[in-house]
Amino acid sequence: MVAFYIPCTNSNASAPFRFIVKVFACLIHALEQARNAVPSWSRRLVLVIAVGLALATFGHLPLMALGVDLEAWHGFVTGMCGPFCHQDPGRSFQWAGVVFPLCARCTGMWLGITLGVAFAMEYRPKHRWSYGIGMTAVFLAASAYDYFREESGGTPNAWARAIFGFFLFLGFTLAISFDILAILVASLRKLGRLHRGH
Repeated sequence: MVAFYIPCTNSNASAPFRFIVKVFACLIHALEQARNAVPSWSRRLVLVIAVGLALATFGHLPLMALGVDLEAWHGFVTGMCGPFCHQDPGRSFQWAGVVFPLCARCTGMWLGITLGVAFAMEYRPKHRWSYGIGMTAVFLAASAYDYFREESGGTPNAWARAIFGFFLFLGFTLAISFDILAILVASLRKLGRLHRGH
């Protein structure tokens, strides 16, 4: 992402405004430094974890459809997903009679998170914030419309919920995931330096 700097000298603005602008500019500068210091191995690690969690959640379903006995794993995954999803079978996809461990919307969200992290870590698109937040806003509005449509008596559509959830969280994680990693790496380095200082 292209860094930008807001000048905070030679301004006729009030002192509080100049202070806020200066703080904001310093934060942007620090974030850009943190982005440039992210090691490639940490990006690969986050990518592997994201894909691994998605495979752990859904990877056993095609094997179960082929007759492989993975009921224990399916039960474990379903139990782990329980605190985060209502898991209503009527609002969930099924594959060969096996109900997905997450509802249709959460399935789309989880896959969107995985793909968003993958794009952000592997390619770091230049305009990821504008693309990501734009996509988030559009599909948040679409999800809200679909919710109120169903609440007012419209026919539930599992695929619509999954698609809206997918693009909503694809955009969100595309926008923020790399910067979260950059801040985390910078914080760990700072803590390491403080520890060595003692």
